[in-house]
Amino acid sequence: MTSIIKGKKYRPKALFKKIQTVIHEKIPDFKPYMALFGCSDEINSATDSERVEVFGKHSGVFTARTIGSQVFFHQIRVAISTGHHSNVFEVNVHIGEYQDKNGQKALGRLIGRDGHERSCCGALSHVLEDLHIHPDEKPSISQWIDGEVYLDFLSTLKFRIKPHQEEILRSTNQMVAITHINLDVQLEELKRQLQKCVATEPSAIPIVLFGTISYNRTKKPDLLSLERFLLITGNGSEDLVR
Repeated sequence: MTSIIKGKKYRPKALFKKIQTVIHEKIPDFKPYMALFGCSDEINSATDSERVEVFGKHSGVFTARTIGSQVFFHQIRVAISTGHHSNVFEVNVHIGEYQDKNGQKALGRLIGRDGHERSCCGALSHVLEDLHIHPDEKPSISQWIDGEVYLDFLSTLKFRIKPHQEEILRSTNQMVAITHINLDVQLEELKRQLQKCVATEPSAIPIVLFGTISYNRTKKPDLLSLERFLLITGNGSEDLVR
């Protein structure tokens, strides 16, 4: 099987080609229709053309971008339904990679489009700030304003991440910790929802899902690492990378 090393940084196109090769080694006749769940931060569009080049030859890539790389039931249902037929699902989180004052590479910040340094991912930095300032807060994932209901995307992030609050706050690099944890919790939610889908629609299998981290860089192209890679063939799942 093609070697993909967990956590190793690859150029995006190279990583996607390795993933596609592994899929075809496992399922030779598999025709991929990709769905991407990623953060809506403007810098993350840089690798989209490379996803499309590798996975989008049949009909492009179904994208479901929200604040902070998170998945929702109805996005999944639309992606998997007739007409979209998604069978490859990626959850992509991102983190800035920059040089600190000593010239050392550091993670968690980036030079923004206005030329100023900022936290990256911005949504996760807001959640992290709230974990410090309001450690006992119970997130509300929706609110009513002027008779309209609004989903609070940051609170949804916080709701899923909060069980890991202590682990994050005692980490040496809290932005790295919250980035990895968000990828894990969103991917687990995606897996849970997909397994519910295939229970009622067994024709949807096999389904591949994987989790990546984008390392956003100001002066060089982004790099990606593969963190999780799963194959769903029924109620269970097989880990394709260790």
